[in-house]
Amino acid sequence: MTKTITNNQDFNPEKLSKRKRFFFKVGAFLLVLVIIALVEIVLRVAGYGTAYPLFIASEVQSGKMVMNPKVGEKYFFLTENATSGFQEPFDKIKPANTYRIFVLGASTGVGYPYPNNGSFHRWLQNGLNITFPDKNIEVINLSLTAVNSYTLLDFAKQIPDFNPDAVLMYAGHNEYYGALGVGASNTLSDSPGFVNFVLALREYRLFQLIARGISNIKKTVFPDPKDRESLMQQMVAQQSIPLNSDKYKAGIHQFEYNLERILEILDAAEIPTFIGTLASNERGLKPFISDTINKQYNATYYFNLGKKAYDISDFGEAKKNFIQAKELDQLRFRAPQKMNAIIRAQTSVFKNVHLVDSYTYFENSSPHRILGNELLLEHVHPNLDGYGLLGYSFYEALRKDGKIAKNWPKSLSKTDFKRQMPITLVDSLAGIYEVMMLKEGWPFYEPIDKSQLKTTTTPQMISGQLAIKKYNWGNAMQRLYSYYMQNGEGIKALRVLEALLLDQPQIENLYLEAGKLAVHIDSLAIADRIFGRLYRMDHSIKNTQIIARSFIDAGALREALPYVEKIKVANPSDKQTSRYLTALKGILNSESKTDLEQDTKSLLTLAEYYRQLDQPGNSLPLVEKVLEKEPENKRARQLKKELEHR
Repeated sequence: MTKTITNNQDFNPEKLSKRKRFFFKVGAFLLVLVIIALVEIVLRVAGYGTAYPLFIASEVQSGKMVMNPKVGEKYFFLTENATSGFQEPFDKIKPANTYRIFVLGASTGVGYPYPNNGSFHRWLQNGLNITFPDKNIEVINLSLTAVNSYTLLDFAKQIPDFNPDAVLMYAGHNEYYGALGVGASNTLSDSPGFVNFVLALREYRLFQLIARGISNIKKTVFPDPKDRESLMQQMVAQQSIPLNSDKYKAGIHQFEYNLERILEILDAAEIPTFIGTLASNERGLKPFISDTINKQYNATYYFNLGKKAYDISDFGEAKKNFIQAKELDQLRFRAPQKMNAIIRAQTSVFKNVHLVDSYTYFENSSPHRILGNELLLEHVHPNLDGYGLLGYSFYEALRKDGKIAKNWPKSLSKTDFKRQMPITLVDSLAGIYEVMMLKEGWPFYEPIDKSQLKTTTTPQMISGQLAIKKYNWGNAMQRLYSYYMQNGEGIKALRVLEALLLDQPQIENLYLEAGKLAVHIDSLAIADRIFGRLYRMDHSIKNTQIIARSFIDAGALREALPYVEKIKVANPSDKQTSRYLTALKGILNSESKTDLEQDTKSLLTLAEYYRQLDQPGNSLPLVEKVLEKEPENKRARQLKKELEHR
């Protein structure tokens, strides 16, 4: 036996050993994969961790989807820092006659510091509602505070599944300090490819378990300093990022890399995408961190040069120096000029991508084309005029490109776009108070002017409570509405109801309340628009009757007529509706008759029409005119008797 083996020329112990080692390594690797898969399965079955879909089914409205309130946790390793966005319901299956727009952005997209309706997407929604009263237009905001292009790229991968007709994007200021940015406290790498790979792993429960463990250890070993007061400060790890340094270039590359992939995805899905250029404060904000060694790179030096040039009306030189100061500011809260250059370049590459030159809109609305505190509250966030301007820049881009409709016969001027936006005094004051509190801390350190915090009026008191989170926005609006109604300020009360409708367009009772108030204060155009939207949402006979009756009682008969006609079509055998319809048409036809005052028969017929509409106040004067001419007219005498006893 031994001899046989020894003489076997094919037997090679060394070769057999290598083969065994190879299969052992393969087997060990497969075993590790099996163990990982089993652990993943066990964690999922046990309910550990979470999936991070962009949208989830609404718990309130059947058949509706909303933005996942926990999706932000995917991008923050400390989940307590994770931000959530708007919860704007939309149909899972897009209905006919619906134009759906998704908005991508960060805190400016959210509308910071204004609650709810301050954001540019709400300005846009309101403008489109007015321009297209017969269309259902959804402007769904997917913006999150303190995120950047990593988050937006992740969102873009899921957006095409929900059939948007357009995507709007305003982002780029947070590439350094937004979640996972190159200078952020939770940065992973300067390589966008690697960071996006890690984000893909975040969907796995085992990865979530490991990440949570690391986070807990980190918090135990390196507890956060107590003086970290805001999310803004917590997100910053590397405060000084000099111009053209490796970290600076990494932020530029990160934005360009992710933006290109966002636009590739949306362009491949043939989704029209509108991306805005970025605006930031040039003249109204002193640089945060300057190079104190080399004057050539000292941001404050150039800022002061800009101020001197501005003071002597050399505005071209002032603009150049203010921008250079922004570029040299080492605390990278404001996007470098290269971000706008990248945006402009990318929009020329893709067929379905369109440039929205928001920055130029801000320039044209700023003194001497230099952006300052006239439109911006601090470094990057607009005030209400600024948010309105940002919204209008996207409105105009959609109009010029023929989106929604080829022609916009009811398009709004910039003035009307602003005038018809239902922003309240409380919205404005709450934003001002919020910014005052922000600027008290890092990196502004501006003491609060206590005199500005005096709450001598009810709106000021409500705003203060809203700013410190004692009231939510809806509660604040209800209190403001009650205050205005108690003081007989119907126009301001209507604006509050319009604001609530813009925020909560699914609540039918709000339409009824707002429409009735608009009719009562003789704002018929607004009433017609509000009731029109209600009818499109729910054209039940009950609602249609309420709308018709509201217009009739206000004497707005031409506005009432189409609703009475709809009731007639829905219920052709109803006699009262037939009487109303006959009366309305008769009254409206009589308006064109010039000799009506001389014709007692026509006057009496008109009086009968008003009686049929339950309007004795309009009917009786007509009867009395007839009796002045014909005191013995039996029909007129009988009608007067009936009217006086109502």
